[in-house]
Amino acid sequence: MLPFGDLNGDGKADLISRDTAGRAWLNPGNGAGGFGNRTALGAEPLWPYTKIS
Repeated sequence: MLPFGDLNGDGKADLISRDTAGRAWLNPGNGAGGFGNRTALGAEPLWPYTKIS
């Protein structure tokens, strides 16, 4: 089982983000309090009707 927040299985907490077009991105944790380069999670918008402020 993966630790909570570890979406890519590397043992570090990750972040899911969304751009203004609704596309989802995986921002992998670097283990030092930051995040690495983002990777697209699919090609289609996942949250086209959700606004996060």
